[in-house]
Amino acid sequence: MIKEIESFLGFTKSYKCFIKNFSYIAKPLNELKGKNEWKWEEEYPISTHSSIQRVERKITSQPVLVLSRRKGKFRVETDTSGYTIGGVLSQEQEEK
Repeated sequence: MIKEIESFLGFTKSYKCFIKNFSYIAKPLNELKGKNEWKWEEEYPISTHSSIQRVERKITSQPVLVLSRRKGKFRVETDTSGYTIGGVLSQEQEEK
């Protein structure tokens, strides 16, 4: 079961920067990674199952990632610190 949880966390790795509070949501899953053996009935059954469901819901719900279009409003968000700068370019999408 530990391998399955590690695999699930590996899959979600590329999405975590788009999910607010991902570390908090996935904390019960990350706590299990260091264990050698674990059975679903032991220790974290409710929080682990809930954590998996919450991560799945966040990945499959809006807002979703889409390709940008030539026309449409773009938004630029930036953040800086003493030694680095970062930015995000996003675009409003029309509902289909």
